[in-house]
Amino acid sequence: KSNAVFKHLLWGFLGLFAIICIAVLAVLNNATFQTFVIKRIVAAANLKYGYNISFDEVHVQFNKTLSIKNIVLCDKNRDTILQADITCKIQNWNFKNKTLSLSYITCDTKQMHVLAYEDGTYNFDIYLPHSKPHEKSWTIQCNAFDLKLQNFDVVKQLQIDNLGGIFYSPDENRKPSFTSEGASVK
Repeated sequence: KSNAVFKHLLWGFLGLFAIICIAVLAVLNNATFQTFVIKRIVAAANLKYGYNISFDEVHVQFNKTLSIKNIVLCDKNRDTILQADITCKIQNWNFKNKTLSLSYITCDTKQMHVLAYEDGTYNFDIYLPHSKPHEKSWTIQCNAFDLKLQNFDVVKQLQIDNLGGIFYSPDENRKPSFTSEGASVK
């Protein structure tokens, strides 16, 4: 008789454990929960590094696909640098060695506004590795990159006039150039 009671308790415990595991997996796969958690992480990075990053929704699927809806990166003056929807498939990552390998990344850009100042700096410099405290940068490798641009402008430089106003003029002959070191205008 004690074996029968033990079997019922064991099956009850296993059933309860299975229900808890399914509930945890359902919560972890929920886009609302994922967005809540990632927004807290981004808020901490914004405070620590002086970033200004926001987004509407994040969804990470079990097949390692990451979708970010309406991500917005702003400069120190809170002017928009990039507004886009991003989707990528993570092939492999190593947090200890700070390496990330992507099968593909798709960036559907709604707006991109790059400013190159006279002193050789850019409005996106706060996001470059040299602007952070000295720690190892992440190495990111991507096998396929798809960039769709809707509203893209590169401004050669900002100048301040005598009255303290800022004005700029785009130079149609200069083309943006992007490398692993950053961007430049040529």
